[in-house]
Amino acid sequence: MQDAESLIEKISRVTSDPGVYLFKDSSDHILYVGKAKNLKKRLTSYISASSAHDPKVQSLKQKIASIDVITTLSEKEALILEANLIKQHKPRYNIVLKDDKSYACLRIDLSHPYPSLTMTRIRSIQHDGALYFGPYTSGLSLRRTLKLIHQIFKLRTCKDTQMASRTRPCLNFQIKACLGPCCLVVDKAAYRERIQEIILFLKGKSTDLIQKIKRQMVAAADQEEFEKACEFRDKLFAIQSMLEKQNVVIKDFLDRDVFGVVEAKGSRIITVLFVRSGILSGSKHFYFQEAIGDLSEILSTFIIQYYENNPFMPKEILLPMPLDELESLEKRLYAMTSKNVRILWPQRGERARLIDLANQNATAELNERLIINLKARDVLNQLQLHIGMNSYPKRIECIDNSHWMGASAVSGIVVFTDGKPNKSEYRKFNLKSLDNIDDYAAMKEILTRRFSGSLKHETYPDLLIIDGGKGQLHSAVQVLRELNMLDRIDVIAIAKKDEVKGELSDKIFKYGNHEAIDFENKPQLLHFLQNIRDEAHRHVITFHKKKRSNALLYSVLDDIPGIGKKRKLALLKHFGGMTQIKSASVEDIAQVLNTQLAKKVKEILNNHP
Repeated sequence: MQDAESLIEKISRVTSDPGVYLFKDSSDHILYVGKAKNLKKRLTSYISASSAHDPKVQSLKQKIASIDVITTLSEKEALILEANLIKQHKPRYNIVLKDDKSYACLRIDLSHPYPSLTMTRIRSIQHDGALYFGPYTSGLSLRRTLKLIHQIFKLRTCKDTQMASRTRPCLNFQIKACLGPCCLVVDKAAYRERIQEIILFLKGKSTDLIQKIKRQMVAAADQEEFEKACEFRDKLFAIQSMLEKQNVVIKDFLDRDVFGVVEAKGSRIITVLFVRSGILSGSKHFYFQEAIGDLSEILSTFIIQYYENNPFMPKEILLPMPLDELESLEKRLYAMTSKNVRILWPQRGERARLIDLANQNATAELNERLIINLKARDVLNQLQLHIGMNSYPKRIECIDNSHWMGASAVSGIVVFTDGKPNKSEYRKFNLKSLDNIDDYAAMKEILTRRFSGSLKHETYPDLLIIDGGKGQLHSAVQVLRELNMLDRIDVIAIAKKDEVKGELSDKIFKYGNHEAIDFENKPQLLHFLQNIRDEAHRHVITFHKKKRSNALLYSVLDDIPGIGKKRKLALLKHFGGMTQIKSASVEDIAQVLNTQLAKKVKEILNNHP
């Protein structure tokens, strides 16, 4: 850490302009990025007496070796610069959101003469003129809704390609679940009317839809078209039944995102409620432990990252607290999405009630996570004592290797933080030095690459688990000793039970112990370590299967300039295989490729064994 006097001296020279500040460690890595309307005032707060009560701030201050300051012309520019720096460097003490594009949504392609309603994902959204509705957090409930909509409105469910090639209607037509526009003459205007009714329903304008269907039902009855009137009646009852299951939280048709924020025991939860057309359609929780700053600062940073790649921008964003840079935030969101959005801090009325609902959900989620964390902490404390570790196993890494008869050799590392998998830090390695089955060579390569090179600045594990027995453990210890890492990390190996010898459970070996550690009275600890080992095995096997699959699909065509994936598939489809391509003439190949490229392919294949 920079000593207190030099830190105070550095801050005393800082300007009072708006800008961004960066805390760096002794290796010049960025620990935290912050923004401020007044840089001097904000940085002074870190050395004030009030900051001494925040353990996360104290932990950060211990690591600070230098402070960089970048001034900006306005608070808005500081907001943009902070977001870009966080995205680029992913500092440990900042909120860093991964792109979450897995939300489900509904799509209607209005350019088709007979549009269909399909479920898709946010990552698949394009500017293609189609209508999108969502996001929906529960894929299961959305599929049920989609099924009911198809039953009520009888839209086609086949893909465009299937529809174009059909010669007779499918089973859905026969069971009266589809009008059969693929093969039969269906009035486009009548079909479009059904689409408009679905759009009304999805936009939350159910009252208008119900009144319309009632008028149609009465008109059909007046004309003594009783069968048609019954169809309208059944449609009406089905829609009313669906509406009864929806949670209407506010009686207007606006789309809103409602934020709730709570903190306790150093942990924070941000909850987002999705209110679409006045109906609560889902929620999402975001959990943060190491992020520093007050709740308003954290919320401001979160909002920028959350909406950066989110195509669904609501009309209103409701916040549980005021933000200093509210106007700058609105301008930033407009610049990202070209959509006007109002950011409000309601203190009374229906909007305030929604904020209370979001905070209640956030509180419940945080309480549940704190209970889970207490249980995990108890397991980790017991593990530290039982296997005699030097430090609390906050970060555990497990290594596993995989190969097939010495070929396609790979290795993988899984990371568990506070007893839970931290998948963003999983690592995969293609082993380069393994020409034959050599555990020591594999272990040396993987550990050398893990604790040197580009990964050497990553946080080191408190406990390293090796999948294997005493031999693999001995190999790992030798390598760690050569890397001067043995005194910094506790190492154990987990070996599967030998049923031939009558062993009843897996064995845990620790460096320095001659015998396996006894877990007979601590089955929950053994089960915890087995889970980590199994996750490492799953991780590396998945990678290994993918590598083998790619190797099997490889051919000499992949190395020919000008032959990409499409041309390769075209050649294989036309000729049936590599043998047929090699025996084909230039003229035959030129039927698929141009003559010049065909000559090149023929020449290379003739010279290839």
